[in-house]
Amino acid sequence: MFSGTLRTYESGSQHAYPATLRFDSDGPVQFEVSTEAGRGLFGEDSAHESLWFRGDPFLPDQCLFQSLDGQFTLAKIRSVRRSRNGFVSSAQFVADEVVLRGTQTSIHVPMGFDELSSVVAGLGEWWNQRSLLLTSHHFDNGLVERVDITTDESIQPLQWTQNGATMRIEKGWRTDAPEDRSAWSLIELTHLVSRFPESSSADRHLDEHWKVRSLVALMFGAPSRYREHSIASSSFSERLPRSNDTIEYFTPKRPFVTRRTVRDLELPSGPFSRSGAILWLRDIGELGLQAWADSWDEAWERLIAPTVAVLSRPEPFVDDVILATGIFIDAWGKRQSKVDGERETYSTPGPGKKPTPTFATYAFRALAKSGASWSNAATSNAGLARAIRDVYTAVKHAEKQQPDALVLSLLSNVSLLLVRLVAAHRIDESGDLVEQFTSSWSFEKELRGFIEHGVIVGDDGTFGPRPL
Repeated sequence: MFSGTLRTYESGSQHAYPATLRFDSDGPVQFEVSTEAGRGLFGEDSAHESLWFRGDPFLPDQCLFQSLDGQFTLAKIRSVRRSRNGFVSSAQFVADEVVLRGTQTSIHVPMGFDELSSVVAGLGEWWNQRSLLLTSHHFDNGLVERVDITTDESIQPLQWTQNGATMRIEKGWRTDAPEDRSAWSLIELTHLVSRFPESSSADRHLDEHWKVRSLVALMFGAPSRYREHSIASSSFSERLPRSNDTIEYFTPKRPFVTRRTVRDLELPSGPFSRSGAILWLRDIGELGLQAWADSWDEAWERLIAPTVAVLSRPEPFVDDVILATGIFIDAWGKRQSKVDGERETYSTPGPGKKPTPTFATYAFRALAKSGASWSNAATSNAGLARAIRDVYTAVKHAEKQQPDALVLSLLSNVSLLLVRLVAAHRIDESGDLVEQFTSSWSFEKELRGFIEHGVIVGDDGTFGPRPL
């Protein structure tokens, strides 16, 4: 919690109000303004001497909080409540966005940024590029004499365009040390950066970051979360005096907090194993990222959003995984063309009626699209598609008998893997890179549960013992 003053500008003059500010890890930044008790304490009073008590229409687009610990720029301000204690009245507010620096622009201008940079968990592991180089120097007896740590500046950023933004993935680092300089920490970072041609809102930047973060989560099948944000904007520039009495302005990155992602910062991510990704960033490169951006549309976002959301939950229930992936399989499969062998999964209507595709048909199309062999899980793709249908409809409809816990667990893994493989094919249209994964031990490990429990899915979609 910080104590200080809120500074606003009105009619060409500056006003300061005593206030307190608090950061919470599970919600927006909160602050409270106090004043002597007067008229209009519990309602809107457009004539009140403090704009903080005049009601929501009078709230500024931005304000500056100043304390001995530094300055903070608050934006997207909303009132929470007003209260009175004796002769003092107070008003409580939340700010959905905060820059840990004072703004240089008018507080009546909505906050906008030239660049937004995010540290995304798993992005560094996915790229697998090391920018910190460690060199050991030894004595003749083999003991270490000293260690040199340097940074590799030859690693070039990956850059592509996405919905009007220039996107970059680049390496970075920072140091940390106690005041007595008795120890040093050198931390390697991988940044995801977006830049629009014009200053843009944080939400517009984060919409583009989410597309990349969702790709990381789908490739690993694990939660990928934001670890920090920073912004660059001329609104938060610095003056740099020069020896020839001139002034130069530069725009360093400033720490940024937003309600939209603040809960991410402390939640666990991963695991991001070295063998867990379907595709690796070093293999797909800028072309793969561009393909992901080019194939993105609102329909695709709606398809994958439930799966990405369930991946973001700590230890999600298998029921949630089955429902989220089932939504994808159902909606995606309906839009796909027919594939060989799918008629086995059609409905079996009465006399005179034509068989039609079912949910099992859509699962069959996804299995075919994956290009993988599912023989460790089922005797046929048609049987596995029926099993996926049966478990999805059983979980979706409460009146149906719930499957065995083992069946739920194994088929939730299959459905999630299926969605991930379909997503990977949007980047790797030829399927060559995906095939490297599906023919590897990493894919076999995903289906290992069927072997360990000695079960297999038959042609009718039911579980039975594996043949010896």
